[in-house]
Amino acid sequence: MDEIEIKIALPERQLKRLRESAAVASAQIGPARRQLMRSVYFDTPDRDLAKAGAALRIREIDGLRVQTLKLPLAESAVAQVFDEIEVPVESEVPSLDGIADNRARRLLTRRSTLRRLAPVFTTEIERELVDVRFSGSDIELAFDRGVIRAARRRMKVSEAEFELKSGSRGHLFELALALHKAVPLRLEPRTKAERGHGLSDKAPPAAERAASIELEKGATARAAFAAIARNGLMQMRANEVALRDGRDQEGVHQMRVAVRRLRALVSCYRDQLAADARGYLSAGLRWLQQQLGPARDWDVFLGETLLPMGPHVGGDAALAAMVEEAEALRKASYRAARAALADPRYTEFLLTFGLWLENGAWAESESAAGALDRPAKLFAAEILSRRHRALRKFGGKRAHAMPESDLHRLRILAKKLRYAVEFYRSLYPPKPVRRFLDSLIGIQDCLGAINDAAVSRGLLHQIEERLAPESASDAARAVGLVLGWQAARIRDDLEGFRAIWRRHRALDRFW
Repeated sequence: MDEIEIKIALPERQLKRLRESAAVASAQIGPARRQLMRSVYFDTPDRDLAKAGAALRIREIDGLRVQTLKLPLAESAVAQVFDEIEVPVESEVPSLDGIADNRARRLLTRRSTLRRLAPVFTTEIERELVDVRFSGSDIELAFDRGVIRAARRRMKVSEAEFELKSGSRGHLFELALALHKAVPLRLEPRTKAERGHGLSDKAPPAAERAASIELEKGATARAAFAAIARNGLMQMRANEVALRDGRDQEGVHQMRVAVRRLRALVSCYRDQLAADARGYLSAGLRWLQQQLGPARDWDVFLGETLLPMGPHVGGDAALAAMVEEAEALRKASYRAARAALADPRYTEFLLTFGLWLENGAWAESESAAGALDRPAKLFAAEILSRRHRALRKFGGKRAHAMPESDLHRLRILAKKLRYAVEFYRSLYPPKPVRRFLDSLIGIQDCLGAINDAAVSRGLLHQIEERLAPESASDAARAVGLVLGWQAARIRDDLEGFRAIWRRHRALDRFW
């Protein structure tokens, strides 16, 4: 049975407010039900189930045991969607009995998975279930309070789950948006299984790159938009935890990349998007990039300029003071980025985008229908051709001799073309796509120092403003050292750019 739910994380006081809100009471049908649940989650020592995105548990409710295997269905990036296979059991040990699903049986039997299963963590949850009817759809609200335990470690649970029982998926998102207006919600990106595994393995949350986009060969441009958008949203959501944790600096970078990819997608479909959707998505993504950008900028400035310079300048005191101020500003920028994830605007953006992907309201209803219902490959060819022409025309034959400002624009044009290639690459033969993509990555990497230098000039100004007036002369000298270091990096990077650009111009189009 397919299960689709939206998971909400709230402090207990906010959870109580949500449960007692007029928005819930007005939609409730029938009395609430309470359950005490104890669940044991199983996996192999190599975490074979977790690596497959699956979860296996045996849950005891009122003396009855139910074995549940959840298999991921990649259909939504905002809601959590699973193929849920439940069978009543008497034993405390997982079993294949009663499981007819071939995919589930293969997962549990390959590499002797079933024989190697062992308990990994447990959950103890007090759950209150409330049935609601919203716009003709039946939705179950679960209010959970409890704990996840792994050995001597524990994690508190305070959350709500909105699960569609019958009706329209869009109504699930609409209900969540309505409740969000009553009590600000925060979407929880991880299942209890994912949190339990993280607690058990004691591993800090890791950043995640975007998964490859696999479009069906006969996909329409409309279907391609939905698939690419979900891919970008999944990358964004997958890095929320790493960003909040802060130990893996790639978290903010990958989340920022996801935002840029979604902005590139909106640009590709600009003429096919409904005007209100285009405006809303553009504004929301621009806001997110502004909130995430400073944290990444400080990471790059410290990691690729200030800290590498240290061993080469003999413990310069002014540079050390500059590093100290940069670290403080980086911490502040991370606090701002985390605050953006807690901002009600972020939740509203995710739910609204998710709703539009479910009901198709993102698309221009009439004038864009012809373009959106064409094969994605034809639509992609137009996008790729347009962006390829813009890059080649601007770069010309003497891109290596351009001034710095033009090289920065050239890098942006290459990046836009790269994102478009990545969106539609599955529709074309892999080898020529790979060669073309590598050439674009080479252009971006070679011109990266120019972009870093342009950004860091603003960062240097912020640092100078924080330093004491009496150290102004030392600060000016340290700034000179930084600019000299960056000038050398730019020179080194540009030395090979002529050859990189020549090779790119020699490549044939693959579309």
